[in-house]
Amino acid sequence: MKHKRLIVIVAMACMTGCAGMGQSQQRSNWEKYRSEVMAQRSAGTLTPMQAQLDLWTKYRELFGEDPAANGFYAYSVNLMSSVETGALSLEEAQALVDAREREVSARRIAELERNRSYDAYGNPP
Repeated sequence: MKHKRLIVIVAMACMTGCAGMGQSQQRSNWEKYRSEVMAQRSAGTLTPMQAQLDLWTKYRELFGEDPAANGFYAYSVNLMSSVETGALSLEEAQALVDAREREVSARRIAELERNRSYDAYGNPP
């Protein structure tokens, strides 16, 4: 019986490790893709709006549907379309996008911290 329990514990640890490695790989793929898109935007081969649309598409492909990310990308695409119409400079729009991205990230971190404070059954400590 002790051996079965040990096997189950080891198997669970391996699965948890594999899941973490998968997320790490996704994050790495995302960062690489994001750098490539931003380089293309800087080189002028992608418009600012198309760059945001491409990032949004890839984000959904890697991480799935996410209401917070969808809101962020809808906002950023709108801002970048304003760049293309001349209503905003790229620098102004990028500053607003960066600020919103920090805001969304801060909310996510706070949510993760809140979720960590509960046990597996959803009970507070």
